[in-house]
Formats: sequence, C-alpha cells, structure tokens
Amino acid sequence: MLKASAIAVLCCALSGAAAAQLGEISQASPPSRSLVLPAVLPVYAARFSPPESASAKSDSSAAESGGLSSRLAWEAGTGFTQPNGNASTLLDPGWNVRVGGGWKFSRQLSVLAEYEFDRFNWESPPLAGGGSRANGTMHLWSVVVEPVWRHRFTTHFGGYAEGGGGFYRLTTNYGNTVPGFDCNPLFGCFPEPPDSDPSRVTSNQGGVNGGIGFTYQTSSTSRWCYYTEVRFTWLDTHPETAAFFPVSFGVRW
Repeated sequence: MLKASAIAVLCCALSGAAAAQLGEISQASPPSRSLVLPAVLPVYAARFSPPESASAKSDSSAAESGGLSSRLAWEAGTGFTQPNGNASTLLDPGWNVRVGGGWKFSRQLSVLAEYEFDRFNWESPPLAGGGSRANGTMHLWSVVVEPVWRHRFTTHFGGYAEGGGGFYRLTTNYGNTVPGFDCNPLFGCFPEPPDSDPSRVTSNQGGVNGGIGFTYQTSSTSRWCYYTEVRFTWLDTHPETAAFFPVSFGVRW
C-alpha cells in the first residue's frame, strides 16, 4: 500500500508540472505571435508587391534626370543695336532679331549656335556743292558659337555671362549716291569715285562678342525664363574695324 501511494503522489506531481509548463507556453505564445507577425509582413509585402511599383520608381528617376528635353537649350529675342566708334558716324541705331539653340552640359554651362540679324538706316553729311547726301540701309547677319555660363541668385532671379565668335556678313544698300564720292556707313565718305556698283556692297569677316544678361523665372519649377541682355560685338572689317552694342529682350529655355 505504501508503494502504491508513493507512485500516486509522484504521478500527481508530474502531471502538475506538465500542466504548469503548458500554461507558461500558452501564456508566452501570444506575445511571440505579436512580435513575429510585424517582422514577417514586410517580407511578404516586398515579395508580393505589384509590378507597377518598379515602373513608378523608374518614372521618378526619369523625372529627376529630366530626360533629353532638360539638356536642350534655346533662345529667341529682339531689341535694338547701337553702333559704336566709327560706325556711329553715319549709322542710326538699328534693331535686331536673334534665335539660337544648343546643348546644356550642366545647370551652369551651355553652348548655343546663334543666328542674328541687325538692320540700320544710314545717311551721310551734306556732300558736294548742292548739299546732296548719300543714304541707304545696312544689314548685318551673323552665325556664331556662344558658350553661356549661368548663375541663379534667388528662386526667380538669375544672371549669365557669355562670349563667342563666328561669321559676320555686312550688306550696304544705297538709296542715294553722290557723284564723285565713295561713301561707306562704317568708314565715312571720301571724294573719289566708288570702286564697284554703288547700289549694293557686301563684305564677309570674322568677329567676336561678349556680354552679360539677367533672367527672371515666373516659377521655380519652370525651365524657361525672360531675359535682358547687352553685348559688345567687334568685327574685323577693313580698312578699319567696327563695333556695336546689341541690347535684346526675349525668352530662354
């Protein structure tokens, strides 16, 4: 009997310990689930995320880079041109039109190819005994390569410096001539017969220019801006050189 009662007490103790261990496990399981579930969810979310998330990522990176359009640069403007030096003797202030396009190597540096057309009226002082005047028009057109360095001062205001050179062509048209005088709107009139047909004279020469400008952007996200610019243009004309101050207003991209 004593042996049987000892066995019964041992069995009860074992069953109680087992029950206590099961109770601890059951009490510990809910916290373990709450810790494991948040750690597992991101893994499954990343594994089963829809494919458009990858395209959205590529679109955002493309938007940041701007693509090809962000590398293109262009300009269009018009204004007036003031002759300088010898050219201001007979030439009146004229007007100009300019267009250009090129490539942006960075936010600061771009290089443009530009075409510009300038038109002037000219008139000589009274010549000969009758007080006759030689007069007409002069056209100046050019094709130049123009590096531009930009700097933004604020969200809306900026500035730039530029300098370049290229090909310049001058065409002088005569509305009235004075016999015995050779007149050129850049160099003046001389008491000698002209060497060629006085109705039109053309010349081709090289030249350089440099200038500064200021820009205004209506929005910080826009890529185009208004600009105001002044340049100094020097032409390698003969027998003397010529110079002009073109001032223009327009838009840049």
